[in-house]
Amino acid sequence: MKSPALMAAVAHLVFVWIMGFYMTVAFRAGIAVLKREGFEADAEAILQSKAFNVAHRVQLNNAEWAPFYILCLLFLHQNAPATRAVYLAGFGSVLCSVGYVFVKISTLEGDAPINVLGRYGTLAWLIYQVYQAGTSAEKRD
Repeated sequence: MKSPALMAAVAHLVFVWIMGFYMTVAFRAGIAVLKREGFEADAEAILQSKAFNVAHRVQLNNAEWAPFYILCLLFLHQNAPATRAVYLAGFGSVLCSVGYVFVKISTLEGDAPINVLGRYGTLAWLIYQVYQAGTSAEKRD
C-alpha cells in the first residue's frame, strides 16, 4: 500500500493546481479576452463581482494552508509508519481543505464553522503526529 501521508500530500498539491486552473479558466481568461476586445467595463465588473472575490480569496487561502499540510505529510511519509492515525490525519486534511473551498465557492457566504474548525483540527493533529514521529525517531537513534 502506498503511504497515506504521501497520497494526501499529492492530493493537496493537485488541489492547489486545480484551484489555480479554475481561476484561470473561470475568470482570468475571460477578463483578458474582454479587455483585448475593448470591453473594459465588463472586465472590471467581473473583477468587482462577489463570485470573483470569493474565489480569489479562497484560492489564496488554500494556497497558504497547503504548504503546512504538505510539509507535515511529507515528514510523516519519511519518518512515521502508515498508521490509522496518520491515514485519518492526511485524509482529514484533504477533506477539510476541499470542503472549505467547495462551501465558500458554492454559497459565496461566510465560513462554515465545521470546515474552519476542521482545518485547524487536522493541522493540529498533523503537528502532533509529526511530534510523535520525531520523538520516536530520536528514541531509535
